[in-house]
Amino acid sequence: MKIAAVICEFDPFHNGHKYLIEETRRRTGCDGVICIMSGSFTQRGRPAVCDKWARAEMALKCGADAVAELPFVYAVSSAQYFALGGVGLAGAAGADVLAFGIESDEETVRELALRKGSEAFGDAVREKIDAGASYARAASEWLSDGARLRPNDILACEYIAASMKLDRAPEFCMVPRAGAGHGERPGEGGNIASAGAIRELLAEGQSAEAEKYMPEQAAEILRKWLETERPVTSEDFSAQLSVRLRTADPETLEKLPFGSGGIARHILKNACAANSWEKAVTESTSKRYASSRISRFLVWALVMPGEKNLIEPDERYNIFERGFFPYLRFLGAGSGKGEKVLAEICRRAASSGTAPVISLKDYLKEETCGTALKMALWDNVSQSVYDSVLSDPARFPAGRNYTEKFIRI
Repeated sequence: MKIAAVICEFDPFHNGHKYLIEETRRRTGCDGVICIMSGSFTQRGRPAVCDKWARAEMALKCGADAVAELPFVYAVSSAQYFALGGVGLAGAAGADVLAFGIESDEETVRELALRKGSEAFGDAVREKIDAGASYARAASEWLSDGARLRPNDILACEYIAASMKLDRAPEFCMVPRAGAGHGERPGEGGNIASAGAIRELLAEGQSAEAEKYMPEQAAEILRKWLETERPVTSEDFSAQLSVRLRTADPETLEKLPFGSGGIARHILKNACAANSWEKAVTESTSKRYASSRISRFLVWALVMPGEKNLIEPDERYNIFERGFFPYLRFLGAGSGKGEKVLAEICRRAASSGTAPVISLKDYLKEETCGTALKMALWDNVSQSVYDSVLSDPARFPAGRNYTEKFIRI
């Protein structure tokens, strides 16, 4: 069985995502497509507009065979670590193909990835950061000789670089982006908008307009969500964030991943006076600290499940430098072929001794300890925090990670 993996967020699932899955099948002739998807908080440091189960159901009804959750520690991290987590979990699942979208041509992306893997990359980027640039800007400008790379190409480079770092050798399936570019709405008559543009429409209350750029099965799930919820935004967590920052111990915040080097105290100084999430980000953004980095740190601070569960420096090294993948948690699978794909993944994981496929509830009941336990707890608490702003009585109670049923389509 040939299995392809797509690393994704689906926030929300739209026609471009369906196109990516369909093209992956067509180009690779694979027998199954698994999607490794962020949980209910995403890489840009924001909550997803609807929770991970709704988004997983969208994907399964629109062509995916199975959906696995990318752990929080990788999902809410910069592009290089997001990619490392996704590539590592795809490898742990035994995927033969890694599929992703690009905006340049395939040859250019491969050349950029080789540049990123060179020794000169680290020295050049550190020099730019020391001069006040953010990592994202420094990396993008050095890789492209001063030009700004498109986000999909940056992620594509990171996927290839992560594969080399983890000594993985999957087949790469690079699918040129169709329709509107990143953050853009389509021209007249187009049916593919970016996820960012769709989120803007939802924030403006134009759900009917947003649905035009989504497959009908996905739009139906979104409509059902909107019957009891509104699209979740960072502002929904403003009060919780204010309490967290006003009562936080600066030394504890500095112990969070990505909290050292002065950023934690910089954010506390600027954000404690803010009365909204957006203002906290705006007040803390600078030439050195990009808004996305600020927002990611705020999510980490918001979710933090107690000081005893902070990830220690040696654990951070294992996670973010060596790649630590203690488990695979699937949110759902399609009936028939999807179940066969999932069974094959379980077989490959068992035979190779890589990460087991788990139920989070059972996993935490077992003798799980150390870094693996902390990662699972961050997954669990982040979902409880997300659920705390929802309205539906079925979704609001804590512990949904234990009780939500596995999705079968």
